[in-house]
Amino acid sequence: MIGRQAAYENQQDAVKATPELLEQYLFDTPYAHALLAFSGSPESPGPPIGLALYFFNYSTWTGRPGLYVRIYFAFCAVRSCPAVSLVGNQQESLMETGGGSLRETGI
Repeated sequence: MIGRQAAYENQQDAVKATPELLEQYLFDTPYAHALLAFSGSPESPGPPIGLALYFFNYSTWTGRPGLYVRIYFAFCAVRSCPAVSLVGNQQESLMETGGGSLRETGI
């Protein structure tokens, strides 16, 4: 999905991420987190249709944590994509713990 997003933005040459780097920084030493949205149902999932990558940050100015989100869509409309709901849950958790800001990018 990252490659598809780069192609959509005509930025294929800018992508340096490899499957090995994603595995290292999302799973081995998780500096960021990933949420995948699949078509179908939990009992019978289909292909992935959305991806959200997020990480927590901290503002020294406000003294509060924040959340940065990058959303990639392959086959779903922005407002109806399940990844949006998943990210919304992360934002709610941030606000419940006294968090300050959400920065979101995507299409």
